[in-house]
Amino acid sequence: MSKFYIVRQNNSGGYWEIDEKIGLGHYLVFEAESGEHFEWRLEKFLDKTPNNWCSCCGERWSFCDSEDCELEGSVDDISLKDKWEKKHRVLGVHYLSGKVEVILFDSQTGERISTQEVQHD
Repeated sequence: MSKFYIVRQNNSGGYWEIDEKIGLGHYLVFEAESGEHFEWRLEKFLDKTPNNWCSCCGERWSFCDSEDCELEGSVDDISLKDKWEKKHRVLGVHYLSGKVEVILFDSQTGERISTQEVQHD
């Protein structure tokens, strides 16, 4: 049975790398068969994205052991609230089927603003 895993983007270099067309957001969720499969899918995706390292700030992504990244509950249970962010938060969800969804959250309330399917892997 598959599980969902989540990673958070760091504000490396003082900016966020966001590309809603490919499901690149402040947070990434991957559905995977195992922790190792999650790590492989994440690495494969990030290899296609720019600026994963900043010389002064370090890694753009908060990597964790797959056990620590495993979601408790489902994607539907996620709420992204951030008192420092004035706009919205973007979550890219990458399903095993290849479907990719982008979910926008209101940063102040943590509530979903919209969900859109953007592409297939």
